[in-house]
Amino acid sequence: MGRVAVAAVVVLVSGCGVVDRAGYVRENERLLASLPTYPGAQPILQESTPDYDTADGERLSLLPRAYTTRVIYRLPPGTRDAAVFAFYRRALRGWHAHIGEPSVIVEVSKSGEFQFRRAEVDAISFSRGSESVVVNSVRGPRIAVFVDHG
Repeated sequence: MGRVAVAAVVVLVSGCGVVDRAGYVRENERLLASLPTYPGAQPILQESTPDYDTADGERLSLLPRAYTTRVIYRLPPGTRDAAVFAFYRRALRGWHAHIGEPSVIVEVSKSGEFQFRRAEVDAISFSRGSESVVVNSVRGPRIAVFVDHG
């Protein structure tokens, strides 16, 4: 009976599409290495985190379906996010680009009136086949680049 239970678990796990973390991250790093870096930007953090299937914020699986690799870069002083986004749009010409929506900032004046203003776009994403790249502004003079090869 014990062998049957073990065999059933092996069959169930092997059918769940278990992702090889080392191999997946290695392919993400290959994709990352193929991308240009904004001039003068210095990497300050690189990490790979698991992605899970979710619905309405609830995790649907115990095992990751993929991994995303993220690098945070320190930008040269005075660099605006818009310049970085323009750099990647030129560099990734031929990729499908999706520009994030600008945020709306609401401020309340001393008299209690609402004042609305649009902020800059804070992210731009690119896709080519199964590969994806997201460039996202981060607090301070920093930018984050997320990649997923799969």
